[in-house]
Amino acid sequence: MAEHAEVIKRVFTRQAPGFDAGLFGDRAIADWIGAHLRLEREQLVLDVCGGAGHLSRLLSDRARQFVVLDLTREMLETGARGAERDGEGNVLFVEGDAAAMPFLDASFDVAVSRFAFHHLPDPEPVAREMARVVKPGGAVAVIDMVDGGGRHNELERLRDPSHTRALAEDELAALFEGHGVRLAERGERRQAIPAEPWMERAYPPPGVSEQVLDVLRAEAGGGEPTGLEAHENDAGVLHIAQRWVLLAGVRE
Repeated sequence: MAEHAEVIKRVFTRQAPGFDAGLFGDRAIADWIGAHLRLEREQLVLDVCGGAGHLSRLLSDRARQFVVLDLTREMLETGARGAERDGEGNVLFVEGDAAAMPFLDASFDVAVSRFAFHHLPDPEPVAREMARVVKPGGAVAVIDMVDGGGRHNELERLRDPSHTRALAEDELAALFEGHGVRLAERGERRQAIPAEPWMERAYPPPGVSEQVLDVLRAEAGGGEPTGLEAHENDAGVLHIAQRWVLLAGVRE
């Protein structure tokens, strides 16, 4: 796990300068998540593996305080600069390991993690920690892509070595139910993503980009399904599609 943590830090240190662009800063996605979280004005919210804190920053007017926890210092620094620039003074950035959080039991009203579990070598300790730091009766939520089958995880790992495995929805649910979270709400979103920017954002090794794109082009042309639902849009631009699931529940 320590070795993979270094991979994560290396990958996201490189991505940090451009992380304000793209899906992570998309207001519509944040609003979709926020509609399920139902935040209240006086709450204290933990954003787990929160990177540059886009979710917290976009929802910053909905709760009293947000704490963004992440392993990669450069991502946190990018987020802190953005929050200062945009006047989001109630978003705090903390460097730390989500599998061993530097917080007391029952410290938060809400813990949420988005698009992070597919980077974890062992997601169980992170689910356990999210449940631990939330007050009884508080909310726990996870949002992530789910396994599309076929070559989905293989191609994701080629593109981005910090990717471990997209879980199936029932696996995500079991992680939290096993730590005293009663899941009460579910959301789903099919997200189309332009394939070339998706590749470029991960800075893949030389030759890998074309290797993966060739496989996706073949699928879009009627070839073997990859699990990434490669297709061309009406303008003829190659896209993939991910299925995202949001699971939210109550800490018992």
